[in-house]
Amino acid sequence: MSDDLRQMLAEQQPITRTIGGTAYAFPRSIPARIGLLLVDLMNGTDDSAEFFEGSERPNLRHELLGHQTLRQMVLDGCTSEEVDRTFSFLITWHTNGPAAAEKLWTSWGDAQGEASPAASTAKRPSSSTGAASRTRSRASTSGTSTRKATSRKAPRASS
Repeated sequence: MSDDLRQMLAEQQPITRTIGGTAYAFPRSIPARIGLLLVDLMNGTDDSAEFFEGSERPNLRHELLGHQTLRQMVLDGCTSEEVDRTFSFLITWHTNGPAAAEKLWTSWGDAQGEASPAASTAKRPSSSTGAASRTRSRASTSGTSTRKATSRKAPRASS
């Protein structure tokens, strides 16, 4: 199979993420009007307004996550943080590319519900809450003193 054919087939596959052990598929290809809205969002502009005259602007969250996938995530009990992070991941995917989106996703590590390759090899605390297992004791202040400031003399000019 040629590289061009592989790339074309890869571009038709959905974007997949595993959250809480469940794999979700998101649309890889988005309509141009949604792409224009994303550009407006990233640039703080409203250049795409002419494409939505007389109609409501689409809900970006529904468009990027996909109506059915978002519904399934809610039914599966995904947290709002997981949905928000996935939405941010998809915005990054469509505006900055797959590499930037993957970097963002792996920076979240296991908190997203998917053990990334980097996160799966990292050591994790044994506590299930992620809290420190030991509280540090306060340092002793007995027998300590503060240093007095010393004035520096300017070097003498040689004559």
